[in-house]
Amino acid sequence: MYLLSKKINVDTNIYNSIRPKGVQWDNNLFYARFIKLYGFAFAVAEKMCSRTGDALDAATGLGYGAKILNMFFENVYGIDISDEALNYAKANYKGPIFKKGNVLNLPFDDNSFEAVFSIETLEHLHRQAHNVYIKELVRVAKSGGVIFISTPNKPVYSSMHIVEDHHSELDILELQSLIKNSVKADIEYYQFGANVGKSLRILNSIEKHSLFARKIYGRIFGMPFPRNINLRKAMEFWDVATINNGDNSLGYLNIAIISKLQKDAGIDEK
Repeated sequence: MYLLSKKINVDTNIYNSIRPKGVQWDNNLFYARFIKLYGFAFAVAEKMCSRTGDALDAATGLGYGAKILNMFFENVYGIDISDEALNYAKANYKGPIFKKGNVLNLPFDDNSFEAVFSIETLEHLHRQAHNVYIKELVRVAKSGGVIFISTPNKPVYSSMHIVEDHHSELDILELQSLIKNSVKADIEYYQFGANVGKSLRILNSIEKHSLFARKIYGRIFGMPFPRNINLRKAMEFWDVATINNGDNSLGYLNIAIISKLQKDAGIDEK
């Protein structure tokens, strides 16, 4: 329903103008991953939300995502636990309101936001905090509101990266179980970056026959990540596709879109 076209007809100058400073952000594929995520969140907001509603970017980091959301929502709040990140956000992105806060104890009243976005956050929490995290996102969202969550897909992401502060990457079944047991709402799931998962499946198949062949394939085709591409091509690389009931995910990340939230359902606090 909310799939973005692989052909991104946007002015990439806009995204380059808000690109954070730093060596890792010079990598177009790395930056495009987050731009495409927030672009997808923006598309969901256009379909489901009012411009006059307040939005929250929970764990906003350097603040560029809150700036993108502010292109749609009149009022966007970005919270983060890092003083360094917040100082950067406040200095570089005018419009959103940035303040310090923990996603496990959000500094807002109940029913404050029409939309709550939490991108690449859950994996930084320990598993015993997952229900508290979901409970807090639900608490500050309004009845009928929208919650957008993205997080690494463990089978794909963990096969390529070891990130010290990732305490709890989940596969799609674990993510679905967490959310299903915690909220009453309409829920849609998407796989993000299935190109990576498909490439890994090919590489792993080749490796069973020849490690040398895997290295050659990877060198020639640049798999699973292409090299030296511009921002527009990098955004096209990060595809978004629906996950149907019972399907596995080949995505680099998984996305959950929670809508028509029912606040009278209560939250499982196990």
